[in-house]
Amino acid sequence: MIDVTVLVADDHLDAMDDVAAALQQAGLRLQSTLPATGVITGAAEDPAALEAVPGVAAVEAARDVGVPPPDSPLQ
Repeated sequence: MIDVTVLVADDHLDAMDDVAAALQQAGLRLQSTLPATGVITGAAEDPAALEAVPGVAAVEAARDVGVPPPDSPLQ
């Protein structure tokens, strides 16, 4: 599965729970719903399929960011 971040369209912010349910029906394994930012996170086998869900503005694969430890010569 691929970790994804889903941005909910502005006109669907009041119905985030409905959008989250529809995303789950489309294959999203729901991790969290963040109403204050209009973001839903989770994982899916086929992230592109989530883009067809009504109320979805964008779907992006999550990215891992690494930060070296404070005592590392690379800062």
